[in-house]
Amino acid sequence: MTSGAPRRILHVFSRLDRGGAETRMMDVFRHMDRTRLQFDFLVLEPGQHHYDEEIEQLGGKKYMVRHPKRSGIFAHLKDMYQVMKREGPYQAVHAHTAHHAGLAMLAARLAGVTFRVCHARTSGTSGSMLKRFSILFGRLLMLRYATRLLAISCEAGRYLFGQRAVDSGKVEVVPNAIDLSPYCRLQEIEVASSRRYIGIPDCQLLLGHIGRLHTVKNHVFLFKLLAHLRDSQIDARLVLIGGGALRKQLEQQAEDNGVLSCVHFLGVRTDIPPLLRLLDVFVMPSFYEGLGGAAIEAQAAGIPCVLSSSLPEEVDMKTGLVRFLSLHQPIGDWGQVVREQATQPRPSFERIYAAFFKRGFLLEQELDQLQHAYGLSTFPQDYLGKRRIYEV
Repeated sequence: MTSGAPRRILHVFSRLDRGGAETRMMDVFRHMDRTRLQFDFLVLEPGQHHYDEEIEQLGGKKYMVRHPKRSGIFAHLKDMYQVMKREGPYQAVHAHTAHHAGLAMLAARLAGVTFRVCHARTSGTSGSMLKRFSILFGRLLMLRYATRLLAISCEAGRYLFGQRAVDSGKVEVVPNAIDLSPYCRLQEIEVASSRRYIGIPDCQLLLGHIGRLHTVKNHVFLFKLLAHLRDSQIDARLVLIGGGALRKQLEQQAEDNGVLSCVHFLGVRTDIPPLLRLLDVFVMPSFYEGLGGAAIEAQAAGIPCVLSSSLPEEVDMKTGLVRFLSLHQPIGDWGQVVREQATQPRPSFERIYAAFFKRGFLLEQELDQLQHAYGLSTFPQDYLGKRRIYEV
C-alpha cells in the first residue's frame, strides 16, 4: 500500500439492498473520511442491488462470488479468498452474514488479512436440523478465526457466538447507530397535509411499520390489530414500508381480515424520517429481531412505539416512547396500549439526542468502535470523520 493511500475494508453481505445492516453501514460509509478509509463490498447474491450506484459514487467497489448453496462450500471459499488476495491488501474484512461469516473469516485468514470482524445482527432463524448444524459449524469457524466479535445486542451475540463467548467478554456490543441529522427538523412537518399528499385519507389513528415483507415481521398480527381497532369504532389505518416477495400474500391476508382498504403498502422508500413523522404509533410485532433498527428510527423521529417483547431491551432509548408486549397477550391488550401510546407527548429533539448519546447510538460513537475493530486505534480521533454538531 502506497503512503497516504486510504486503508480499505471489505464488507461481506448477502446482498446490498435496503436491509437494516446494509443501510446502517451505508450511513457509516457516507460520513467517514474516505480520504483515509475506503469500503469495498463482497456479496453472495448476483444481480443489481439498491446501493450499487451509491457505492460506486463514494469510491467503493462491489465484488460478487458464487453462493455456497450453488457452488459448494469449497468453491465458494476459494472465490472469497481470490477476491481478498487479488483486490487487497485489506486492512480488515468485516462480515455481516450470520453463521456464513465463519467461512468469510477462514478465507480472510488464508488471504493474510490481519483484522477479521464478525457482526451478529439477528437473534433467531427458522430451526431446521441443517440450519442448526450450519450455525454450529459457522460459530466454530468464527470463534477460531475472527479477531473481533461484534453484536448489535447481547441477545444477537448469544445467538450467533454462544453464551460462553458473551460471558467471557469476547463479544463487544456495537449497536446499529443512526445519523440523527435527518430527524432534527421533523417537528416542522405539517402532518395532515403531508398524509393527504401521499394518499392517506384523514383518520383518527395512523399506525406504521417498517420492515421487509417477510414472515418474521409478523404482518398478519398487524392486520388483526387493525381489525380490532376498527371493530372498536376507531378510524384506524396502517402504513407498511418495505418490499419483499410476500406482497401479494399479505394483501390477501389483509383482505381476509377485512382491512385491505385501510392498509397502505408504500414499498421501499428512501424518505423514512418524514414518513415516520406522519405516524401516531409505530408497531413492531416481530417474532425475533437482532435489535429492531426501525424502532430506533421511530424513536429518533419522536414516535411512540409498541413492540413485541421478543425484541431486545436495548432497542428502548429510554425517552418514554416504548412499550413492550408479549405476542401471547390478547389483541385487546395491544389495542389498549396502542391507544394509550397515541396520547404520549412527543419529546424534543434535544431530549432524543441526549438519550441516543447516553446509550451509544450516535453514528459518531459507532465509527469510533469500528475504528478499534479495524485496528486503527492509533489514528487521531477524527480519523473516521469529524464530530457532527446538530442544529436544534
